[in-house]
Amino acid sequence: MHGALPSDQGRQTVTPRKALVLDTSARFRLRVAAVLDEHPALAVLGAVGTVDDALRRSRSQTPDLLVLDADFGHEEGIIMLEQLRAALPDTTIWILTDRGTARGPMAQRAFGLGVQAWLEKPAAGLQALRDVLHPAAEALLAGTVQGPRRDPNQPRRPVLSALKAVPPQTARVRASVPAPPADPRPSMPRPRRPAAEVARVDHTPLLARPPKAAPASKAAEPTPPAASSPTERTPPRPPAPQPRKRPPIPPRPLPPRPRRARPPPAPTPPPPPRPAHIVIGASTGGPEALAHVLAELPAPMDVPVVVVQNMPVFFLRRFAERLHAQGPLPTALAVHGSPLGPGRVWIAPGDQHLEIRGSPGAYTAHLRGGRRLHGCRPAIDVTLHSLARPDAGPAQIVILTGMGRDGAAGAKALLPHGAHVIAQDKETSVVWGMPRAVAEDGTAHAVLPLSRVATAIRQRLVVVPPA
Repeated sequence: MHGALPSDQGRQTVTPRKALVLDTSARFRLRVAAVLDEHPALAVLGAVGTVDDALRRSRSQTPDLLVLDADFGHEEGIIMLEQLRAALPDTTIWILTDRGTARGPMAQRAFGLGVQAWLEKPAAGLQALRDVLHPAAEALLAGTVQGPRRDPNQPRRPVLSALKAVPPQTARVRASVPAPPADPRPSMPRPRRPAAEVARVDHTPLLARPPKAAPASKAAEPTPPAASSPTERTPPRPPAPQPRKRPPIPPRPLPPRPRRARPPPAPTPPPPPRPAHIVIGASTGGPEALAHVLAELPAPMDVPVVVVQNMPVFFLRRFAERLHAQGPLPTALAVHGSPLGPGRVWIAPGDQHLEIRGSPGAYTAHLRGGRRLHGCRPAIDVTLHSLARPDAGPAQIVILTGMGRDGAAGAKALLPHGAHVIAQDKETSVVWGMPRAVAEDGTAHAVLPLSRVATAIRQRLVVVPPA
């Protein structure tokens, strides 16, 4: 964190403005914080990944600038911005995102909530990030910064040091023996000698060579005696007898292999029992996904629907009212000790865990505090683990879009009790975190796009248990 900037050549001392970075990507929020901290008129308070962490960090020191990355293609980005604006009414807010542009109704609503700048997140590179954030900081601080500015001609300290490496195929040359000087004469191609002539070259020194012996006369060479007459020639030898070829032995026929008896087909497993209740869990991107699924469920229904959505208390109340107005099922927040009747949608209230007590036809809601699980309260795992008992009845579990692993452990715990699990697929999820955890654990019976989730639930409601 920067302190007060010292004056340069009599200039006035300037206290840097405090900045806070909110980005779900841990790697990118650290890069944004590092680039902002390089600016002489900014001091970074921290880099957080959730709204709750940002509000908790702001209790000790209120930031002057908030750099936010949110998805404004959905309602959740506006809800996040409303919550931050309500807690930090005097803080300057920048939107730094690569999801969506500064157009459309969502962007107009964001500017209506007091967003001062909408910046496009660069693809890669610290220098590209500096080119986006530093001009925005200069525009923000224009006319108010009296302290020294960064000299553009001053070289910037490199973030990563370059390492000089020798290529793996490069041999190291020792410099202890100097290389011979090059021959100034032009090199001429030497004529090649025949191989026989090269083999006769003697490399022995001339003084050590013995004297050459005189060549022997050709008359001393012995000559074979000539035949006296043609009649004394040796008669030709008769040809050698050729071996007889044996006829090839025909291969013996192999005995026929006994046919293996095919095992009887495995019996078809009985269909899972009809669910006694439906539990739907969602997080990031969940409001739109829940509205789509609940709008296609049949009405009336003879089982209750319990929804666990990780949102603040105020926004959950508004979300329940919106779902109730859209229909077709009546929707309300669960109340401690109240019955969870069939044919209705019950939403877990914010900042409290929801446990389901009782048996089919007599479920009741039990709300409690306690520590956060997976950083959430309410948590889906707490609700599912409360149903891991024989008298709770089989559950239909649906895990929609969301970040993290909330819901994976609870869904696996309910498999021995006849639960059926549906997970949203990657292509239709805003964040494929919670559904991915359920699918990779082998817990999900079906991984479906959002448009087919409600159809799969309706099919499960008409399954008749075996006699």
